[in-house]
Amino acid sequence: MKFNDYPEGRSGWTAGVGALCVWLLAGAGDVSAQEAEPPAEAVAEEGAEATPESEFARRVSAIKWQTEGKGRIGGWAEIVIPEGHRYADGAGASELLQAWGNPPSPAELGVICNDAVEWGVFFQFEAAGYVKDDEKDDLDPEKLLKQKQDAQNEFNEVLREKGLEPWTVVGWAKEPFYNEETHNLEWGIILESDSGSRSVNYNAKILGREGVMDAVLVCAADDMEALMPTYRSLLGGFSYLEGKAYADYKSGDKVAKAGLTALIVGGSAVAAAKLGLFAVLAKFFAKAWKLVVVGVVALSVGIKKMFSRGSGRLEES
Repeated sequence: MKFNDYPEGRSGWTAGVGALCVWLLAGAGDVSAQEAEPPAEAVAEEGAEATPESEFARRVSAIKWQTEGKGRIGGWAEIVIPEGHRYADGAGASELLQAWGNPPSPAELGVICNDAVEWGVFFQFEAAGYVKDDEKDDLDPEKLLKQKQDAQNEFNEVLREKGLEPWTVVGWAKEPFYNEETHNLEWGIILESDSGSRSVNYNAKILGREGVMDAVLVCAADDMEALMPTYRSLLGGFSYLEGKAYADYKSGDKVAKAGLTALIVGGSAVAAAKLGLFAVLAKFFAKAWKLVVVGVVALSVGIKKMFSRGSGRLEES
């Protein structure tokens, strides 16, 4: 089964279908790229016995990270890379997902995370056309939640087929709302696995002239509130390329068939997929190693709790 954000849209990377992503463009503008060192505390000593921790560190260090300037998000947008953060293009984002236990994801255009790689904001773009925001005053949280729960229940069949743990949509971490100034449609969803692990996926759909950019924060449930200032700050550094912003719309441009409501409901399967990634990761790491956390104390506590109880995280359908 395919879960599309739009009637004509993508088929969902978890089903292994969809267009190849647009990779980072060579020689883009004033971007200054450099190889980032892997988190120091995650690097295994030479000759040491291989562990899940050292394997994860190896895969992370093999990703081509950019640690300053602006990261190019396919052929659509760019994002400022603040100090203490790193960015990777679509190939790197897919590799990180695989390091976390997921199948390859050719739909990813990029990922930005902190230097310790404890969480990530993943980007995908749906070239569905200009989405009218005339439904902004008609978003019904209760109705939308029921639709997302139904969609997730169906998507769980896909997860089971791939050997991933199914997840249940418990409720809203943040009810859907639309920002008319930034043209961002945002919401947070709480998911729970059959084993009792909880995760929050926070979604931002950034409307553009030719479609919608997904910016999904994948983190531990306990960490969402602490990470929201960072997440919003990162999105403040996001911008569409010249001529591709929502305000650049011109009469005659392609208009999407779907509205804001469809964007929210359609987002469910993607969440489930990325959450499945963390479910596998947690099972893989839970008894094998103790995560060494660097960064904000509140974030550290949340991450430690997550791994100590063998929890994971995901995203939607």
